[in-house]
Amino acid sequence: MRTGSTSATQSDREVSQTADWERFANTVGYKELIRLDRRNVQYAISPPGARIGANNTLEAMAEFPGQPIQWSDDGGQTWTDYSEDPLTNDVSVGL
Repeated sequence: MRTGSTSATQSDREVSQTADWERFANTVGYKELIRLDRRNVQYAISPPGARIGANNTLEAMAEFPGQPIQWSDDGGQTWTDYSEDPLTNDVSVGL
């Protein structure tokens, strides 16, 4: 009877799976989507997600690394690139 090895194997598998996903996502985000854009290939990916978080800051995340995220506080008339720096203004965000 094997005891203890299952959790170690599962943990190793989870670490490996996480590393595989990160490698895949980075390849798609930084390489393959750019290649598709250059060839004018139309594709569909999930839009970025965003929320107003703690201290009224904008938090946003894209499915793949390298995807640009923009926000607007004037109903889409002008757009600003999102960065990791928290936005602390009172803004109404349209994505």
